[in-house]
Amino acid sequence: PPFSKKPPLCDKPSRCNTVFVGSLPENTTETHLYDAFCDCGPIMDVRVARSRRFGHVEFKHESSVDKAIQLNNAILRVGPDANESSKIQVDFAQSKEASDAKRRMKTGESLAFNAPNAQIISTDLRGDDTFEFACKNLVMWMEKGSCSTTTANTFFGLISNINNHCHKLVKEIKLREEECQDLIQAKKLQLEKLLQQCDIVDSVFEVATQQKAWDNFTKPQRKTLTQWKDYAQEVRTEINKAIEKPVENKNGNGDEPPAKRSKTEETETEASLARANREIEQLKLDQEISLEKKEKQILQLKTLLARFKQNC
Repeated sequence: PPFSKKPPLCDKPSRCNTVFVGSLPENTTETHLYDAFCDCGPIMDVRVARSRRFGHVEFKHESSVDKAIQLNNAILRVGPDANESSKIQVDFAQSKEASDAKRRMKTGESLAFNAPNAQIISTDLRGDDTFEFACKNLVMWMEKGSCSTTTANTFFGLISNINNHCHKLVKEIKLREEECQDLIQAKKLQLEKLLQQCDIVDSVFEVATQQKAWDNFTKPQRKTLTQWKDYAQEVRTEINKAIEKPVENKNGNGDEPPAKRSKTEETETEASLARANREIEQLKLDQEISLEKKEKQILQLKTLLARFKQNC
């Protein structure tokens, strides 16, 4: 079937190796789905719910899912009749483990300590979406005294997953800091481009105020031209200040333009400056929120490790 550029509807879950296939033609079988997706990679299982016209294809490798997603919106033909072909929907499918974890998080269900549930929590600790729930469940086990000399190795393994998550958080924090620096550099480059426009503006006012042109203007026009020229210099000063100072959070309010602002004084340079500032400030704010979330997780991990030392 032809490939499509239409994006999937869902975000890709971690360790995803299964795709959902919807809007299947009538009489679609597992064989039809296998033939349609076999070129994407080794297939472990194919399931079709004929009554609801959808199915799932489970691959051996996660990379195969990315190839299968490219078949989204393709035509699947299983027979010569009109009702035996349709445009299928291909999307990422959550694993059973992830679905169960989300259900537990939604209902607030806690797992009792045993070997199978310890394996479930171990899996949840490796997922960003399920990490917080798994930590709470682990804390509950240790507070109830489930960590003993016979189960210490199990709990040590669970704590090792948390330690790995700490390393992951540190890497993400460094990545966010690098992104912030890139944003600062990008803002500086944008402002330097605005300075180039200021040079062009200055050249216009410089020629306009020379005697050859100046003498042809009326007194009110000369007064207005002088005000405009002074305003252009104020804009240049504001841009230079913005280049020299670090990016700061303005609580959603962009830098105010120079004084004596009026509708007639709105210029393209000023609008570009305000727009660039707003974009950079919003991106900076998004990065700060992400960093704050990661720092909160690190604090939870430190608390969890302290409780583990007390109980074991």
